[in-house]
Amino acid sequence: GPVRVPAQAVFADAQGASHVWRVDPDTMAVSAVPVELGEVHGDEIDITSGLAPGDTIAVTGVHELAEGQVVRRFSDVYGNVERAK
Repeated sequence: GPVRVPAQAVFADAQGASHVWRVDPDTMAVSAVPVELGEVHGDEIDITSGLAPGDTIAVTGVHELAEGQVVRRFSDVYGNVERAK
């Protein structure tokens, strides 16, 4: 089934395609992952492809992040990094 994430975690690239920042749990570096969006549930949205349950994603400050940037879990100026539910 879909992975539900905070809507604020999703951002669009220059072509308008939806992405989230997936965080590598070993290096804490972010990478942009293209995602397909499903239904919206209030301030959350279903990701129907692109993420697996248990993936760690950046949920705040997504417009300030850059490919390969390293974030510090729970204590970064870009906000919390949380596990997708």
